[in-house]
Amino acid sequence: MHRALSAGLLVLATLLALTVSIKGARAEPSAAIPKANTISIATSPASLLIQVNGTPAMAPLSFSCDPATNRSINVPSPQVNGSTRYAFLNWSDGGSQNHTISCAAPGNFTAYFSIEYALSLNTDPSSLTVEVDGLAYATPSVVWCLSGTIHGVNAPSPQGANASRFIFLNWNDGGGQLHTVPCDSPRSLVAFFRITLTIFIFSNIQQPFQVNVDGIPRVLPAEFTCDFGTDRVLSVTTPQTVSNSTWRFTGWSDFGPNPRTIQCDGPGNYSANFERVVGPGPNPPPSPPIVAFVILAIVVAIIVILGVVLWMTNRKGSPMASAVPVPFQVRTPASLATRCSNCGSPAAQDWTYCMVCGASLR
Repeated sequence: MHRALSAGLLVLATLLALTVSIKGARAEPSAAIPKANTISIATSPASLLIQVNGTPAMAPLSFSCDPATNRSINVPSPQVNGSTRYAFLNWSDGGSQNHTISCAAPGNFTAYFSIEYALSLNTDPSSLTVEVDGLAYATPSVVWCLSGTIHGVNAPSPQGANASRFIFLNWNDGGGQLHTVPCDSPRSLVAFFRITLTIFIFSNIQQPFQVNVDGIPRVLPAEFTCDFGTDRVLSVTTPQTVSNSTWRFTGWSDFGPNPRTIQCDGPGNYSANFERVVGPGPNPPPSPPIVAFVILAIVVAIIVILGVVLWMTNRKGSPMASAVPVPFQVRTPASLATRCSNCGSPAAQDWTYCMVCGASLR
């Protein structure tokens, strides 16, 4: 009986040891399972777009990953929100814009961005040119500037060519033609210009005719400028004396009245038509004093000559008045007669020829 009891106790002890061994085996795992790590990604400024393994998400973002794995993180740049733009600067871990991180340990990663504001540029009228920091931009344009910086803006003047010109008036912010603006928020700048137009006036004949512009005479061909939207009055005085001829204004080539009012709403050409007046011209200008003296001298000379002629005529009764001039030759007379044998006129003893008929008395 004693032996039977000992055998029973041995069996019981064996069963108890086996049970404890089985429970211990169940309590210990066969292999350790690695614990996942938490990765957090943020941006500065906050709430910008990020990408994890190419999948877009809005920062901040946290996720778990196995220690033995990797993830790629990236941020698009620039990111635009209305008139504000964000440009990537760097990651907190020094990685490139798109780089790979390890999940071997928990990690926090922050992407830093610069803030840029839109500088909207325009002109009135549009499509003119403005400058920012010396660089020319055709309007309308948008220039992005880094927050906290200062920039110079300019409106070159005049602009345009040919018959239309644009003259700077003012900026909408009250600054001068060239002034600086701070980049502390989105900003809209407008440069205002006035429009000047060139009007040309010609004539159908190439002569220096005159046309009055607002009462001021101008010699053709002429040109003048006027501001857009204003009026000018053109008038032509007729007749006109040009190049020693008289000319009559016959009308404008577009059949406008004289005088006429034109509106400066664009460049324009106007032509005045003239024709020569046939007939007596205007009174000649007064003679200069020297001409009057010459005329007086001529008149006096004529009077003197007439006086001499009249005096000679009054002496017709004298032998000298009717004498016929003959060549005079002094000869020693062979003989002298007291009466002319030709006409019978008495003759002095010292006469060589008859003083009445001119016959020789020798």
